[in-house]
Amino acid sequence: MEKSSEGSVGKHESLRYEPWNRRSRNYVRAFTLRLRDTRLCARSAASDVTVKKSQLVLAPCLRGKDFLWYETDKQELVLSKLLCLDATAKAKANNAPRLMKCHELRDGQEWKLRVGDDSTLVAIYNMAAGMCLGAEGSHAGAKVILELCSSDRSHMWQMNEMNDEL
Repeated sequence: MEKSSEGSVGKHESLRYEPWNRRSRNYVRAFTLRLRDTRLCARSAASDVTVKKSQLVLAPCLRGKDFLWYETDKQELVLSKLLCLDATAKAKANNAPRLMKCHELRDGQEWKLRVGDDSTLVAIYNMAAGMCLGAEGSHAGAKVILELCSSDRSHMWQMNEMNDEL
């Protein structure tokens, strides 16, 4: 009895290599990420959103790719459809999340959103780090950090929907 190789070839043809920056993702939401009770939004600390390993800072909210975040169906937070917010061991050691290439393995790039009491604010929790997204202060240039989650509002964010950008 001969085995046909057609079945196995057909399966492998559908698994073609796809460069990470051209990979299709299922974006479920577009938004700006504004620190509670401020007019400051999270953006890359680098002058260009394509710079990997960049930390985040607060800056006056503007409409543009530097401030536009996307949530995927894998619970990744992606800046400008390019780099994922990452809280892996190195980021956790510095208490500062970084922008990294999206790897789709969840871990440090999986973020859970917990809606606050007034339903306009969310806590952004990273399960791998066991910490929430926060800020060192509420002024322009303050670093976005990882901090222990608590019941106060210091780590609450407002996600201003921009679904026309999907």
